Formats: sequence, structure tokens, C-alpha cells
Amino acid sequence: MRWWQLLLKISTSSPTYDLQCARACFLDHASRFTLHESRSTLYASRYTFYASRVIPIALTLTLKLLAVETSTDACSCALSVDGECRERYELAPRRHGELVLPMMEALLAEAGLGVSRLDALAFGRGPGAFTGVRIAAAVVQGIAFARDLPVAPVSSLRALAQGVHRELAHRKVLGAFDARMKEVYWGTYQLGQLRLMEPLGADVVCEPGSVPIPGNGGWFGAGLGWLAYERVLRDRLGDKVLSVEAIRYPHARDVAVLGESLAQQGKVVPAEQALPKYLREKVV
Repeated sequence: MRWWQLLLKISTSSPTYDLQCARACFLDHASRFTLHESRSTLYASRYTFYASRVIPIALTLTLKLLAVETSTDACSCALSVDGECRERYELAPRRHGELVLPMMEALLAEAGLGVSRLDALAFGRGPGAFTGVRIAAAVVQGIAFARDLPVAPVSSLRALAQGVHRELAHRKVLGAFDARMKEVYWGTYQLGQLRLMEPLGADVVCEPGSVPIPGNGGWFGAGLGWLAYERVLRDRLGDKVLSVEAIRYPHARDVAVLGESLAQQGKVVPAEQALPKYLREKVV
């Protein structure tokens, strides 16, 4: 069994997968991420406090941050270095465990970096496909444990909304993923400061006919939940929705942007707290 297959088995085995196994898997293969590492540069006096302990993180306006997003059929990784972002993206259902680490390796190699030169990690924490969000969490946890890096968990629905703004300039987004069982994962986001999409309430899982109704109008619908339930959602929301583009997926580059903002605010967690956000524990 190849190491990435072991990772996939670990990350999808049960609702309480063995974190120590994930950690051991990545520690065993950590050398794969150090081929392009410069050993001549030491980073000192880079500390911030969280969870009553000190962790290394750059105290600059820009960070070196690696991001992962696997909550939907799309698999992507992004590397943000001093404000410049590179991304690997592929629409590849059920191949996330095979693709995600090679994507990371390629990005680090292009930038000439090893993970020891990163300041933080970020990942799409969900909601989304049960297996997908677990893969992203396992990958990030393993690397964070191996290098003692802080982690910024990012809502995958927020990343979807951020991508809509980045590509289409919409300022108000109703994000929806198909949650199966005749339900949707739902998030309401509006453009805030620093051109970042901010939540107007918590992400929820509910029936399409019961989604929260936002104030005012001018909303843009995005995500595969709209593909499955557009008629019901439009009946529920009426003229508050101007347009819909259902075939959209969250991107790691948007997870990176949002994760960098969270890291700069100190809203990061240690590896053991970098957990998926399912909204619903039942697997379908």
C-alpha cells in the first residue's frame, strides 16, 4: 500500500479516526517536503500567543501559507507567499487522497520552499462531502504536527463565496452544497472589509424550503445545492435572488486568502484542534 493510500484509509475509516496514525504517516514522509528547503535561513522572534502557548508565525503583513480544499468533487491546493498565490486545481471525484500531496509538493518545489519555511496552514473545514473534509483535515493535521505549524480552519462555503467575488465581483452570495438526504449546507455571505466575504450568520444544514431568508435583495446563488434544489430555493427566497450559477466549487486560493487573514488576526489553532466541520454527523 502506498503512503497516500494509507492516508486515505486513515482519514475515512471512522468518525473518530486515529489522529496519532495520521501524524505518524506524515512524520514518516515529512522528508518529501524538505527537498527544496533552504537550511541557511533561520527565523527568529516570530511568535504569537494562542491557546496559552507560543507558536511560530510571521509578524508581517504577508505570510507563507499552504492551503488545502477538498470538501467537494474539486481538489485543490494553494501556496501564498508574500501575497502571491499559486494554485493546483482539479475536478476529480474520489481522487482527492491521491492528488492532494503531489499538488502540495509541486507548489513547494516551484516556490523553492520546504514546509519549515511556512508560517501557517489553512484548510477548507467543511461543510461538504464527509470523506473530502476528513482528507483535508488529516493532511493539514499531519503536516502541522510534523512542523508545529498553526492552522487556520476556513468554512468551505465562505471560500465558495470568496471565489464568486474574486471571479464575478458579486458582493452578496448565498452558497449551497447538496447535503444529500434532501437537505443543503447553506451559508449567507456579504462583502466586508479588505474585500473579504463575511458571514451573516452561521453555516447551517437544513431542508431547501427552510433556508434562512436574508434581508434586502440582490443576492447571487452559487454551489451545487442550487443545481439540485433551485426551484425550491427560488420559491423560498423569491425576488431576493437576482441570479444563480450552480456549477461552482470552492478553491484553495480563496481558502488561502481567508486563512491568511485569520492567521494575521491570531485566529489559528494547533494541529489537534484542526477538525472538520460536518454540521451533520450522519454519513450518506
